[in-house]
Amino acid sequence: MAVFGIYFGAQFLGGIIMGFSVGFLNGIEGVSRTTSFTDTLRQLLPFTMFLSMILGGIGVFASAFGFKIPLRDLSPTGAAWVRGRWRDIVVGLTLGILVAVMWTILFDYVFPSHANERIDPFSRVTRMPLLSQALWVIAVVFLAPVIEELLFRGIIFGGFRKSLGPVRAGLLTTLLFVAMHFDRLITYPTALFGITTLALAALFMRVRTNAIGPSICLHFGYNGFITLIMFYFG
Repeated sequence: MAVFGIYFGAQFLGGIIMGFSVGFLNGIEGVSRTTSFTDTLRQLLPFTMFLSMILGGIGVFASAFGFKIPLRDLSPTGAAWVRGRWRDIVVGLTLGILVAVMWTILFDYVFPSHANERIDPFSRVTRMPLLSQALWVIAVVFLAPVIEELLFRGIIFGGFRKSLGPVRAGLLTTLLFVAMHFDRLITYPTALFGITTLALAALFMRVRTNAIGPSICLHFGYNGFITLIMFYFG
């Protein structure tokens, strides 16, 4: 839990830095500016995501090495920071895309009343400058799967399993992962299905393969497909 606390604190620090930056800029330009504080925060969302993910990644790696966690331990209670077999990599990527497709179908056809949920700060990224879009894609598609899987399905699950057993460790790891995405759940209530299924599928690949690589690729496939759909409909 110490590593999780450091990761959460680092991401929170990124949000605080961006919040103070927005407040400082608004203060300089004065109260006559037409863009509100909230609108400015939304415009800087990609920068906030990118900075928070970078700081969170630094926190995970620094604490993992600082606490001397056996990262390449392939036992059930190890972090399993290894690539895994290429066949499992492909299976993980395919499974991640399938989970994303299932969530998209659920969102668009089973709960069509939530269609207006697309108009949220995340979807507005598709109308932002190219730099903002690039930072968003880097943070969500490339950084988040690596950092979050190394943390949740790697360090946290291995540590919980050592003291709580596989079932309770899996449940607690999944709850923590879902809770870390509360911002998506507030805007997209139906995202609970996608995020929870993603967490369980990534955990399944972690346990089945004794490696974190397939889980990372599963997460990459899920985030990549959702981002592609978001830009396509944006």
